[in-house]
Amino acid sequence: MVGEHYPALAGGSKEQGMSHVFVLDTQKQPLPPVHPGRARWFLHTRKAAVFKRYPFTIILLSAVESTQVQPLRIKLDPGS
Repeated sequence: MVGEHYPALAGGSKEQGMSHVFVLDTQKQPLPPVHPGRARWFLHTRKAAVFKRYPFTIILLSAVESTQVQPLRIKLDPGS
């Protein structure tokens, strides 16, 4: 079975292998992270621009109403 050797492919938690893109508003205040597909859409429609490449962060080009940001945990892997 796939799940025996590759637990990430067995269906488990959706958040396990999912990456997110950090988002800043026009005032450089953090907003909740978004799925990479949503970030691509923002960039393609020119509603956002790349702010930093590592960690990948976009900045919105138009103002949004303020939202509450949940506490986040970032885990960086320095490699081998």
